[in-house]
Amino acid sequence: VSPCPPRPRGGIPALLRARGVPVLLRRLHVGDFLWVARERDPPAGHAPRELVLDVVVERKSAADLGNSLRDGRYREQKFRLRRSGLRCPIYLLEAPGEGEPLPLPLPTLRQAAANTQVVDGFFVKHTRDPQESATYLGVLGRHLQRRFEVGGHGGAQ
Repeated sequence: VSPCPPRPRGGIPALLRARGVPVLLRRLHVGDFLWVARERDPPAGHAPRELVLDVVVERKSAADLGNSLRDGRYREQKFRLRRSGLRCPIYLLEAPGEGEPLPLPLPTLRQAAANTQVVDGFFVKHTRDPQESATYLGVLGRHLQRRFEVGGHGGAQ
């Protein structure tokens, strides 16, 4: 019996699909998750137009956070998120699993999360595990869909 729960097969995209959330995999220059509104009824002969919504999520497991703090990627990622022009950057931080080895002490990770929220002004969402992260992302996606459709931008999916 492993002290750490295994990573879900297929990762977060598989967990999202299992919850009925449509997922399109693309390489992103910033963040791990973006939401895209797609035109429902494009003009004949044209591909649907797409619009990136103003929310970007950077997901980190506790080990990922520790490693990116150690090698400097964390500061660089926050800089790129800030410079992305997207108005709502979110850090999604997953708690360490029971007995999970961490590259930095847990209080250091907690302080980094607090600094990210208070000093850098990012919203920080804490989750227990990938399953809870997928649930949060699904709820966030449904909220954005409702907001976009109700906001009078018609034709969005």
